Amino acid sequence: MKQLITFIFTLISLGLFGQSPAISHKIFKVTEYNIGGSVSREAFDTIPIDTQKINLAFYKLHFFIPHYLPQSFIDTTHKKVTITVWRDINEVKDFKDNWKHEYTYDSLSRVVRYSYSGCVICSDMAYNYYVTYNAYGEVAKITNFIGSHDSYQIQYNIKGDVIQLDYLRSGNPEKQIKLLK
Repeated sequence: MKQLITFIFTLISLGLFGQSPAISHKIFKVTEYNIGGSVSREAFDTIPIDTQKINLAFYKLHFFIPHYLPQSFIDTTHKKVTITVWRDINEVKDFKDNWKHEYTYDSLSRVVRYSYSGCVICSDMAYNYYVTYNAYGEVAKITNFIGSHDSYQIQYNIKGDVIQLDYLRSGNPEKQIKLLK
Protein backbone atom coordinates (compact mmCIF):
# COMPACT_ATOMS: atom_id res chain seq x y z
CA MET A 1 0.00 0.00 0.00
CA LYS A 2 2.86 2.35 0.86
CA GLN A 3 4.43 1.66 -2.55
CA LEU A 4 1.15 2.43 -4.32
CA ILE A 5 0.80 5.77 -2.53
CA THR A 6 4.42 6.66 -3.38
CA PHE A 7 3.82 5.72 -7.03
CA ILE A 8 0.63 7.82 -7.24
CA PHE A 9 2.35 10.78 -5.56
CA THR A 10 5.23 10.52 -8.06
CA LEU A 11 2.83 10.53 -11.02
CA ILE A 12 0.98 13.55 -9.68
CA SER A 13 4.28 15.40 -9.08
CA LEU A 14 5.45 14.67 -12.60
CA GLY A 15 2.15 15.87 -13.98
CA LEU A 16 2.35 19.13 -12.06
CA PHE A 17 6.04 19.94 -12.42
CA GLY A 18 7.28 17.89 -15.36
CA GLN A 19 5.65 19.90 -18.11
CA SER A 20 6.37 23.43 -19.19
CA PRO A 21 3.32 25.34 -20.42
CA ALA A 22 5.57 27.78 -22.33
CA ILE A 23 6.70 25.13 -24.82
CA SER A 24 4.70 24.78 -28.01
CA HIS A 25 5.38 22.78 -31.13
CA LYS A 26 5.69 24.40 -34.56
CA ILE A 27 5.40 22.50 -37.82
CA PHE A 28 7.66 23.39 -40.72
CA LYS A 29 7.45 22.19 -44.31
CA VAL A 30 10.84 21.75 -45.99
CA THR A 31 10.82 21.56 -49.79
CA GLU A 32 13.99 20.76 -51.75
CA TYR A 33 14.30 21.34 -55.49
CA ASN A 34 16.19 19.69 -58.35
CA ILE A 35 18.45 21.73 -60.60
CA GLY A 36 15.58 22.21 -63.05
CA GLY A 37 13.33 23.65 -60.34
CA SER A 38 11.04 20.67 -59.84
CA VAL A 39 10.35 19.42 -56.33
CA SER A 40 12.71 16.60 -55.34
CA ARG A 41 11.68 16.15 -51.71
CA GLU A 42 9.14 17.44 -49.22
CA ALA A 43 9.33 16.80 -45.51
CA PHE A 44 7.64 18.07 -42.38
CA ASP A 45 9.53 18.86 -39.20
CA THR A 46 7.98 19.50 -35.78
CA ILE A 47 10.17 21.59 -33.49
CA PRO A 48 9.45 22.35 -29.83
CA ILE A 49 9.69 26.09 -29.22
CA ASP A 50 9.73 27.86 -25.90
CA THR A 51 9.54 31.65 -25.84
CA GLN A 52 12.32 32.16 -28.37
CA LYS A 53 11.67 34.21 -31.48
CA ILE A 54 11.59 32.42 -34.83
CA ASN A 55 14.32 34.42 -36.55
CA LEU A 56 17.19 33.68 -38.94
CA ALA A 57 19.36 32.34 -36.11
CA PHE A 58 16.56 29.84 -35.34
CA TYR A 59 16.55 28.65 -38.98
CA LYS A 60 20.35 28.36 -38.98
CA LEU A 61 20.25 26.31 -35.77
CA HIS A 62 17.49 23.92 -36.87
CA PHE A 63 17.79 23.84 -40.69
CA PHE A 64 21.44 24.89 -41.21
CA ILE A 65 20.61 27.84 -43.47
CA PRO A 66 21.50 30.62 -43.93
CA HIS A 67 25.02 29.26 -43.95
CA TYR A 68 26.70 32.43 -42.65
CA LEU A 69 25.19 35.14 -40.48
CA PRO A 70 26.66 38.06 -38.55
CA GLN A 71 26.36 37.92 -34.75
CA SER A 72 23.69 40.60 -35.02
CA PHE A 73 22.17 42.63 -37.84
CA ILE A 74 22.03 45.77 -35.68
CA ASP A 75 24.86 47.34 -33.68
CA THR A 76 24.04 50.82 -32.42
CA THR A 77 27.72 51.60 -31.82
CA HIS A 78 28.34 51.66 -35.60
CA LYS A 79 26.82 53.98 -38.23
CA LYS A 80 27.92 54.52 -41.82
CA VAL A 81 31.16 52.60 -41.32
CA THR A 82 32.93 49.40 -42.35
CA ILE A 83 34.52 47.39 -39.53
CA THR A 84 37.33 44.91 -40.26
CA VAL A 85 38.00 42.09 -37.79
CA TRP A 86 41.18 40.09 -38.40
CA ARG A 87 41.41 36.47 -37.22
CA ASP A 88 44.63 37.29 -35.38
CA ILE A 89 45.19 40.97 -34.68
CA ASN A 90 48.86 40.36 -33.82
CA GLU A 91 49.70 38.71 -37.16
CA VAL A 92 50.44 40.31 -40.52
CA LYS A 93 47.24 41.45 -42.19
CA ASP A 94 47.32 39.33 -45.35
CA PHE A 95 45.14 36.60 -46.81
CA LYS A 96 47.72 33.81 -46.78
CA ASP A 97 48.13 33.51 -43.03
CA ASN A 98 45.42 35.75 -41.62
CA TRP A 99 41.79 36.17 -42.63
CA LYS A 100 39.25 38.86 -42.02
CA HIS A 101 35.58 39.50 -41.52
CA GLU A 102 34.14 42.83 -42.62
CA TYR A 103 30.84 44.42 -41.61
CA THR A 104 29.39 47.51 -43.28
CA TYR A 105 26.72 49.46 -41.40
CA ASP A 106 24.21 51.98 -42.74
CA SER A 107 22.97 55.18 -41.06
CA LEU A 108 20.46 53.11 -39.01
CA SER A 109 23.24 50.90 -37.57
CA ARG A 110 22.10 47.91 -39.65
CA VAL A 111 24.51 45.51 -41.33
CA VAL A 112 24.14 46.05 -45.09
CA ARG A 113 27.15 43.93 -46.08
CA TYR A 114 29.17 41.25 -44.35
CA SER A 115 32.06 39.33 -45.80
CA TYR A 116 34.82 36.84 -45.05
CA SER A 117 38.09 36.76 -46.96
CA GLY A 118 38.24 32.95 -46.92
CA CYS A 119 40.85 30.35 -46.13
CA VAL A 120 41.60 28.05 -49.06
CA ILE A 121 43.93 25.86 -47.00
CA CYS A 122 41.29 25.16 -44.34
CA SER A 123 38.38 24.99 -46.86
CA ASP A 124 36.57 28.03 -45.46
CA MET A 125 35.15 29.63 -48.56
CA ALA A 126 35.01 33.38 -48.99
CA TYR A 127 31.66 35.14 -49.03
CA ASN A 128 30.38 38.65 -49.58
CA TYR A 129 26.73 39.04 -48.58
CA TYR A 130 24.60 42.11 -49.15
CA VAL A 131 21.53 42.61 -46.96
CA THR A 132 18.26 44.22 -48.02
CA TYR A 133 15.65 45.31 -45.47
CA ASN A 134 11.88 45.63 -45.81
CA ALA A 135 9.79 48.65 -44.76
CA TYR A 136 9.63 47.32 -41.17
CA GLY A 137 13.42 47.13 -40.85
CA GLU A 138 13.46 43.32 -41.09
CA VAL A 139 15.99 41.44 -43.21
CA ALA A 140 14.18 40.72 -46.48
CA LYS A 141 16.99 39.37 -48.66
CA ILE A 142 20.60 38.28 -48.26
CA THR A 143 22.64 37.84 -51.44
CA ASN A 144 26.20 36.53 -51.85
CA PHE A 145 28.14 38.13 -54.70
CA ILE A 146 30.91 35.53 -54.71
CA GLY A 147 30.70 32.06 -56.25
CA SER A 148 27.24 30.70 -57.01
CA HIS A 149 25.51 33.95 -55.96
CA ASP A 150 23.32 32.16 -53.44
CA SER A 151 20.59 34.22 -51.85
CA TYR A 152 17.97 33.98 -49.15
CA GLN A 153 14.54 35.58 -49.33
CA ILE A 154 12.72 36.01 -46.04
CA GLN A 155 9.04 36.54 -45.23
CA TYR A 156 7.61 37.49 -41.82
CA ASN A 157 4.28 37.35 -40.02
CA ILE A 158 2.78 40.32 -38.18
CA LYS A 159 4.65 39.35 -34.96
CA GLY A 160 8.01 39.55 -36.75
CA ASP A 161 8.62 35.79 -36.86
CA VAL A 162 10.19 34.36 -40.01
CA ILE A 163 7.45 32.28 -41.63
CA GLN A 164 9.22 31.45 -44.89
CA LEU A 165 12.85 31.19 -45.94
CA ASP A 166 13.73 30.58 -49.59
CA TYR A 167 17.28 29.55 -50.49
CA LEU A 168 18.28 30.14 -54.11
CA ARG A 169 21.55 29.15 -55.80
CA SER A 170 22.40 31.10 -58.97
CA GLY A 171 18.79 32.31 -59.01
CA ASN A 172 17.31 28.78 -58.95
CA PRO A 173 15.30 27.51 -55.97
CA GLU A 174 17.21 25.00 -53.86
CA LYS A 175 15.26 24.86 -50.60
CA GLN A 176 12.17 26.44 -49.08
CA ILE A 177 11.29 26.26 -45.39
CA LYS A 178 7.81 27.36 -44.43
CA LEU A 179 6.23 27.65 -40.98
CA LEU A 180 2.82 25.99 -41.24
CA LYS A 181 1.49 26.32 -37.68
